[in-house]
Amino acid sequence: MMDFTPNLPGKHDSTPQAHKSAGSKRRKSWGLLIALIVTSAIAVGSTTTAVVFFVKYNNLKKDPGISAQNTKQKVVDNVSKLYDVPQEEPTMARVTEAEKIKKEQNFFKNAQNGDFILVYPNAKLGILYRESTNKVINVGPVQSEADAQDGTTPQNADETQDQQ
Repeated sequence: MMDFTPNLPGKHDSTPQAHKSAGSKRRKSWGLLIALIVTSAIAVGSTTTAVVFFVKYNNLKKDPGISAQNTKQKVVDNVSKLYDVPQEEPTMARVTEAEKIKKEQNFFKNAQNGDFILVYPNAKLGILYRESTNKVINVGPVQSEADAQDGTTPQNADETQDQQ
């Protein structure tokens, strides 16, 4: 008599081929599961990053002065650790054309692009600060526009002090 049952791996089939195909299916399912988890983690991470930057962008767009105020406060705090600054609110500027201002004013002879200038108008004091090295580069008296028009000069305007 001939057996016409198909040669399918069954529950009790102990041929090596049957075990091989079952293990292969398990490995494929684990691989798919791992790929799904990694893809999901990447998607969640990139979405979170995008949301954080979007919120920061919108906050800056609503109030661009916040960033400038934070920078100013950070610079003032750093300078006050290095130099006894007056108890008043300074104005702050950043050196962008160092070569040009070096020729115009001796105070800026050691200035570099990116340095900060703090001006304390009531104390008539200017401070040149380099954030990259955390050093006060120069300190000296400043002349207000009203003093310049009157022809008066602040005391000790002869020389500025270099502190390096």
